[in-house]
Amino acid sequence: MRRVLWFVLLFLPFTGAAFATVFGTVRGIVHDPQHRPVQNVTVTLKARTSSYTQTSQTDANGEFHFDAVPLGEYHVTASAALFASEEQTIVVLSGTAPILHFELKLSTQAESITVSADAGPAQLESITPTTLVDRLEIRDTPGASRSNSLALITDFVPGSYVVHDQLHIRGGHQVTWLIDGVSPLEARTT
Repeated sequence: MRRVLWFVLLFLPFTGAAFATVFGTVRGIVHDPQHRPVQNVTVTLKARTSSYTQTSQTDANGEFHFDAVPLGEYHVTASAALFASEEQTIVVLSGTAPILHFELKLSTQAESITVSADAGPAQLESITPTTLVDRLEIRDTPGASRSNSLALITDFVPGSYVVHDQLHIRGGHQVTWLIDGVSPLEARTT
């Protein structure tokens, strides 16, 4: 009986060491770019050389842990909606409990907008807008029968007025007016 007792006392400490040599723990925290913890992130631990896989969810503090992980090299991936996935590689050693930090960045969003419309008819003759007034409109305009009067233009064109015997029109002096091919100012001087 003494032999059995000595045997148990001699080898009992080594059984704990044997258990510690084949397993480790992996812990970590997941946070966003502002260092706020991210809850419900799926964290996957996958062995590099085998099909061993564990999956966990982060808690309200953004923390996760994997217990009793066999020794070896692993890929740890953290993924969540609205965030880009992050991956780290870790080596689990006997009796170690490394703490991983994952900073999840916001995922990029691709958006495209297509605008379509029917093209209006192109004005090929001139890039300058043109307004045509025919003889009937001139005849029906009050005061149009007065000779040497620019009232016809000032009545039809907003922003046009006569000062010091000169016709001024919004847009400056670059605007050209022709009536039957003749400038109204030339018609007044003749």
